[in-house]
Amino acid sequence: MSGLWRGIIATRYLKRLLGTAVLLVLVTGVVLVGFLANWKFTVDDGLAALGAELPDSAADVQFATQAKPTRIFWLRFSLESENAATAFWERAGIVTPQDGFTPFPQPNPYEAELNWWQPFVTAYSGSYTNTGSYIIEALVDRSAATGVIVYLRAYAL
Repeated sequence: MSGLWRGIIATRYLKRLLGTAVLLVLVTGVVLVGFLANWKFTVDDGLAALGAELPDSAADVQFATQAKPTRIFWLRFSLESENAATAFWERAGIVTPQDGFTPFPQPNPYEAELNWWQPFVTAYSGSYTNTGSYIIEALVDRSAATGVIVYLRAYAL
């Protein structure tokens, strides 16, 4: 075989090898980005996305998230009063919950594994807010003798 043909074959081989390497790097990058989207997304990240902070008096904080098909997170916490919840809504830009409205009329199959997510109560107020970036659904459970439980579900648009 002449030197010219050996050079052409070597060039084709290098192009295929380079193409395969680039494809492998791209696929690895996509998988890594998907992995990192779920890993380390904390309650603070969720609240920061909404421009909010967890109230200092929040207790019994529960949080879950998923990134597929879109970023969604669930947050539940207890507060000593409904006034503390109102202050949270105002700081977060969430529509103040209205008596007798629930954004959670039926159990959601995605939430079945969250044994702490139980927003189906008899004394409540709720709201629905569209920020343009997130849909935020909020409910205040007032059925306890003291304090309230806040349920918040937010998902990216």
